[in-house]
Amino acid sequence: MSNLIKVVGVRITEDAYTKLKTIADARGEDISDFIRRAILKEFAALNFLSEFESKALGVNLKLNPWNEVCATYNDLTIDENNLILTLTTTPKHMKLTFPKDSPEANIITKTLQNIPKGTKIALLATDIPEKPLLVRIFNNYPCKNTLKNIPKNNHEKPQKLTEETQSKNDPKFERKKQVPQIYPDRGRSGSLIGAFSLFGAFVLKLGIF
Repeated sequence: MSNLIKVVGVRITEDAYTKLKTIADARGEDISDFIRRAILKEFAALNFLSEFESKALGVNLKLNPWNEVCATYNDLTIDENNLILTLTTTPKHMKLTFPKDSPEANIITKTLQNIPKGTKIALLATDIPEKPLLVRIFNNYPCKNTLKNIPKNNHEKPQKLTEETQSKNDPKFERKKQVPQIYPDRGRSGSLIGAFSLFGAFVLKLGIF
């Protein structure tokens, strides 16, 4: 019979200790912390811990109607019976499990199967049979409103609103359109004056007078 080793108040066999230490070392964790967390997970699975503590430990989390969770998408796996969605809330992981053929699993599969890991998402559980789960992908959220005030032409600078431009755009300060004034004889008189001036210059040059 193997000797028992006491770790964090629990006695385990040397063989079990060696296996657990190998796993802990591979994850870069201390053996005591690894075993302590494993025990806490068992308590969480037995509903000995609150929902918040279970979430912090990275165990399965159940969303009741109108509960929402915001986290980073980590992984999506499907086994024979269930769909398992793994989310990350720094520095812990949590998993949401749904039956493989459930409406929730269908919604998650259609929405998240093509998004990259690291995408920030939010899930909201509802009591609506047609849409029991709402999923929002923050990285793909449309930003059309942010382009509202950007000029269409990249070289076009936004116009500064001055008192003059405001008065032009404001109907209260609309300026009266100036009616063009017509001088019918100005063109003829102007041409005659120009002709006489040229004639005078020519006469002075010749020294006639």
